[in-house]
Amino acid sequence: MSLTNIITKPMLRGTLTGAGPWQTLFAKAGQRIYPFQIGAMVRADSSGTTVSTHGLGEIRQNDYLIVCAETFYGDSPMFVPNLGRVTKVTSDPTVATDDTLTIAPAITVLSNEWLLCIGPDGGANPLSVPLLDGSTINLFADNAGNNANANPYFLTASNGNFRGWVDDGVEACDLLITDDSGGVRMAIPLKQVGPGIVQ
Repeated sequence: MSLTNIITKPMLRGTLTGAGPWQTLFAKAGQRIYPFQIGAMVRADSSGTTVSTHGLGEIRQNDYLIVCAETFYGDSPMFVPNLGRVTKVTSDPTVATDDTLTIAPAITVLSNEWLLCIGPDGGANPLSVPLLDGSTINLFADNAGNNANANPYFLTASNGNFRGWVDDGVEACDLLITDDSGGVRMAIPLKQVGPGIVQ
């Protein structure tokens, strides 16, 4: 393979079909796939303005977080976003001690729930109606990275498959899946990004 066949933009490849809940629940066209910077898993139950996590992911001050409840579809773990449980990071996580986030408003979180980081968000009221435009990950419509994706999401095909490209250096991201009108459905944490190689 010549060097011209190696693309410098890693390719985000994923499928919502196959052996798992995605085939039954999401195998249709028009689902929106939003790649977001990595969030964090809740380490301990709490109901205040501090949340203990397993690591801090890529969360920054002024980012909004959607709490995603852990559930199962058969043996497959899933995380279901709850727009009634959105909060904002109010202090700088880089100076946090013991992987603790300071948030407002106070919300109740449970151990092993996932905090989906949707970034600063440009909605008029992100705490109740997030616009889902706050990702720090740039999306591209081509594998050379010459054309920015028209939307902050990729669309699924009729079988639930999707394909798109992201910035150099992005090795993993969290995915938020919505229906064709933007209604949140599921979060997939820590989705690995595949290499951008032309076959």
